[in-house]
Amino acid sequence: MASEKNAKAAGAARPAAAPTAAKAGKTEQKYTVAKLRGNCMQLFGVTTSTFDGAMHGHNKAVYSVGETKEIIEKWLNGSAKGGND
Repeated sequence: MASEKNAKAAGAARPAAAPTAAKAGKTEQKYTVAKLRGNCMQLFGVTTSTFDGAMHGHNKAVYSVGETKEIIEKWLNGSAKGGND
C-alpha cells in the first residue's frame, strides 16, 4: 500500500508531456512552460519567481528540461540578455 502511494506521488511530480520534436536525430521530451514552472523547484532547484525571470522573453510554447536548465543557468550567471525564441 505504501509503495502504491509513493508511486502515485512520484507520478504527480512529473510534468505531463507535450508534443516532442526531433532535433539532429536526438529526441528530448518537451513540456509546456506552465508544467516546467509548476515543477521548477524539483527540476531546477529554483523558485517560481526565479523561473519567471529566467524565462522572460523566451516565447516558445514548449521546452525540454535541458533547454530550460541552460536558460536558467545562463540567467543566474548573468550571461543572458533576453530570449526572443
